[in-house]
Amino acid sequence: YSANADIVLEKKDSVLSIKEALLQFDRKTEEPYVEIKTGEDTYERKDIEIGISDGINVEILSGITKDDDVKVWNKVSKKLDENENN
Repeated sequence: YSANADIVLEKKDSVLSIKEALLQFDRKTEEPYVEIKTGEDTYERKDIEIGISDGINVEILSGITKDDDVKVWNKVSKKLDENENN
């Protein structure tokens, strides 16, 4: 016999979240931050407070809003995506 189970440790609805891969951590304090677009090719560091994570997305408690444009790291190009699908 075998079985699969899912255990929910924490759950929240209607929260601000971003991809966990967008987080950066300060080398000295190890506190999380993101970079927010302020102009054409200019970004500003914003320290943030994070909440729960599912390993893919992380809850944002404070520091940015839903209107902020977070810098995307390691963005995959369309050409690379098309080659992987063939």
